[in-house]
Amino acid sequence: MAVNTIKKNAAYNIVLAVSQLLFPIFIFPYVSRILGPGGMGSIGFVESFTQYFVMMAALGIPVYGVREIAKYKHDYTIRSKIFSEIILIHSLATVVLTIVYILIFMTIGELNAYRRLFTISVGIMIVQVFTMEWLFQGVEQFKLITIRGVFSKLLSIILIYLFVNEANDVTIYYFIVFFGGLASMLINIYYARNIITLTFFNLKLKRHLKPMLFIFSFSLVIHVYTVFDTVILGFIKDDVEVGYYSTSIKLSRLIITVLTAVTMVMIPQLSKQFHEQNHGQIKALLTKSFSYVSLFSIPIVTGLMLYAGEIIILFAGNEFMPATYALQIIAPTVAVIGYSNIFGMQILNPSNNERLFFKAAVTGMIVSLIANFTLVPRFGYIGSSIAAFVAEFIVLILLARFAIRIINFAPDWSLPIKAWVSSLIFIPIYYLIRYANLNAIVALFSGVLLSALFYFFIQYWIWRNAIILDMLTTVSRIINRVKRKYEA
Repeated sequence: MAVNTIKKNAAYNIVLAVSQLLFPIFIFPYVSRILGPGGMGSIGFVESFTQYFVMMAALGIPVYGVREIAKYKHDYTIRSKIFSEIILIHSLATVVLTIVYILIFMTIGELNAYRRLFTISVGIMIVQVFTMEWLFQGVEQFKLITIRGVFSKLLSIILIYLFVNEANDVTIYYFIVFFGGLASMLINIYYARNIITLTFFNLKLKRHLKPMLFIFSFSLVIHVYTVFDTVILGFIKDDVEVGYYSTSIKLSRLIITVLTAVTMVMIPQLSKQFHEQNHGQIKALLTKSFSYVSLFSIPIVTGLMLYAGEIIILFAGNEFMPATYALQIIAPTVAVIGYSNIFGMQILNPSNNERLFFKAAVTGMIVSLIANFTLVPRFGYIGSSIAAFVAEFIVLILLARFAIRIINFAPDWSLPIKAWVSSLIFIPIYYLIRYANLNAIVALFSGVLLSALFYFFIQYWIWRNAIILDMLTTVSRIINRVKRKYEA
């Protein structure tokens, strides 16, 4: 039953991740042309400012809440009490930080030009509290999350195309962003009534603060070494190099979002199994995660390194071609972060070992800062790319070491080796496509399609990969079920 639930949740989460990938593709080329650099710059400035306050007000709840709710998924009374305690902490923190936020943009004269956008962003901060995504993830309501997420994005796309038509429609665009969040919040509040009952009696807020602060500190540290590298590059070099680097980082992170969609749905199940100390089930779930990451991340890395130039042209344009080198260097972090997700988010976090998670993140931050200050003055955006990979790799090593202390999980390291061997077929396909002298975009899609077909053929016929066999079995069952219905 749990296996079928994970499969369904994984499918829903993949759909949601793909919608998150497609949304920028549909919206940002249109919006950037309408609003222009000035309008997009205003929104980007206010959004970045707002996100810091949203993150501080959240206090690590988006991660902590999933774990705590998942522990008591089947106990309505305890679940409701924990929810009430967490949502109250989130609300109080948001009230305090919203007051600080309002005082800042009312007292600093330079921010007057953004007053309307800041007013809307106050609403965005409040909406973030009552969207309560962590509640639905904790009880594994991924179907609702996906349907609601896709609906709110489609609604936003329609409203943007209808009402954002001129350069001075900046406020309208940002209000639509707020309205999309508001729609999600109202849907979640409506369905939350069936999952919990809000109570204000006999609450114990203090018990949550220490683990929350560990996760919050971890979020801050991660933010430093995943964002501050761009700041360092901007101060030492120029906007052009920042553009090359940030383009490569954004592309890799979009892919990571889709890759980790499946492994993230296992966190509620793992939290429950760690709470019940069911080590056999924990190892089974971790084995599936490791197999999945190995099967998909390695060919993605290989493909990114080979087709980096074509990918950059498709998503950013010819003027960003120097970003090809940065993307090739950053590409391996797709696999590295995929494995880090297993050892960190699936072992250390569900087992209440936030301290070790934080220790690895701090080390990664220190390595990132040292590497950036050492490499960027000489190598520019290439140095930033190298520093990003080195920091993520060090974090992976530490997370793996810490995680193995918690549970005796022995990954099957032959799986990534088999994936690398299977991916070697990409190289002759790539040069064959180049020899055909096709258009860059046609070459990209042709190469990806041929490479994927040969890769999965090798994984199936030579290595007999268990995930592919399971997927084929599932597809066969669905087809047979449809046939029986049709024949009946």
